[in-house]
Amino acid sequence: MGKEKTKIKNCLKSFENCEKGSALVFSLIILSMMLMIATGLSSIAIVQKKEASATQFSVQAYQVADSGVQLALKKINEAIFNNSTIESEFPSCVGVGSIYNLTDFGAGNSYDLSFYRADGTLVNCNEDASLVTNIKSVGRHHNTVRAVNVAVATVPNPVAWWKIDEGSGTFVEDSSESNNDGQWSGSGSHWIEGIFNQAGDFNGTNDFIFNAEVSNMPTTMLTLSAWVRIRNLTSDKYIVAVGRDTGGPAGGMALLSQSGNRFNFEFGSAVGRVQSDTIVQANTWYHVEATTDGFNTNLYVNGVLENTAAQGTGSVADNPGMAVGTHLSGAVPPVASGFYFNGQIDDVRVYNYARTQEQVLQDMSGN
Repeated sequence: MGKEKTKIKNCLKSFENCEKGSALVFSLIILSMMLMIATGLSSIAIVQKKEASATQFSVQAYQVADSGVQLALKKINEAIFNNSTIESEFPSCVGVGSIYNLTDFGAGNSYDLSFYRADGTLVNCNEDASLVTNIKSVGRHHNTVRAVNVAVATVPNPVAWWKIDEGSGTFVEDSSESNNDGQWSGSGSHWIEGIFNQAGDFNGTNDFIFNAEVSNMPTTMLTLSAWVRIRNLTSDKYIVAVGRDTGGPAGGMALLSQSGNRFNFEFGSAVGRVQSDTIVQANTWYHVEATTDGFNTNLYVNGVLENTAAQGTGSVADNPGMAVGTHLSGAVPPVASGFYFNGQIDDVRVYNYARTQEQVLQDMSGN
């Protein structure tokens, strides 16, 4: 045995010292060493592969959870905008506000949604979506599970929204939650096909829509939005006005034809007036939206920001009125005082904050 060990040692030092039998032993030793190395490398590769698969599955499960919560945010905001319930956007939501095993994102993927109110309890599916302050999404990719929690940052609804879709009568419903319904005044037919269903048709003589004491109106920050088509471009024509005239039409959006047939917006005083670049063409539909944020006044035409000016110093007075198709006087409550619009007006909205350009585009599209 001692002799064989000596032979092996000699073999490791020099192949020349090896006999045939010792060479066989040496070969077996080398082969064993190679097998050990190969087995070790194979084990490392298997571990690395398992770790890579686990990471990939984890990422995929997170992506499923994130996609689920983004879809939920979109639908909840739509439900809030429409003053509806969770189940209006998620018909599979029944009872307490959780939905399980949704499969919108391919084979092997599923997710659960839960809707929470501010105190951490679940909002029932048949409750108002505006109660939802947080959404939890649990995503699964095969057996890997990941969760995402997000807060619901809701966009405030208009404080007045006259779609002017009634098609008959003199009543104009406010589609916001403020109940600022309007009333037609004037003569002849008031209805015509508009951008979205019906629109108001104004004769330029005595037609207007009016509410003497609207609620929840803005004071220094606001947005006025409308679709308009002008028949007659002569003289000043008011589209929508909010607030009594206290040193200027407080929050009035107007077409001032003597200014080159352009859209104008003024807030509180002529100092805050901003004018469009667009030259208005008769019998053409335009979307016009004006915003004030406390510092600047912006005027958008067809979704494009055309001009900005420093905001005027005035503010919407207490107990304001709201009118479409005419200017408001300084009386309390205010009354229509001329500048009658001649043409069509559709989808009038008032917000008590300044809308962003992205939101202006949403208003323009009817969302």
